[in-house]
Amino acid sequence: MKKVYFFGLLMLFALSACAAPQTQAPDVPLTDIMDEILTETGITGEIPVDAENLMALYGIASEDVEETACCITMNGIFPDEILMIQAVSEESADRVEQCLSSRLEQVMVQSKNYDPESYEIAQKCHVVRCGQYVSLFVSAKHEQMNEIYQTHFQ
Repeated sequence: MKKVYFFGLLMLFALSACAAPQTQAPDVPLTDIMDEILTETGITGEIPVDAENLMALYGIASEDVEETACCITMNGIFPDEILMIQAVSEESADRVEQCLSSRLEQVMVQSKNYDPESYEIAQKCHVVRCGQYVSLFVSAKHEQMNEIYQTHFQ
């Protein structure tokens, strides 16, 4: 019962995290937000993931993507994943959101069977959607990343 309650609160937070109107865009390009996140969190060794590689890694079709700022790092047992995507339409954003949700589920399954600490972190991460913008931060620093991201939608 506690898990259901916790999951409900987590979903409520995820839905309320994007208080911006559905049509609002961030105040700077996603690449600028990425730079800020990397600087503020001190994460290094990032490997960029371009729109073409989103299909191979996440199942996201390049024709669904308007703008991206995505990278992974190999600084631990499980990599940090920073994914910020502007979809070309609401329908595309639905597909991107589904792909990122599936990826988060994969991370949870893998980490549950391999590393309890990473599993605990993955359970706290979530996909955030603001209109056509979809993000996922899989990292021990996901809260800080999401706070930085959200400040650009106000």
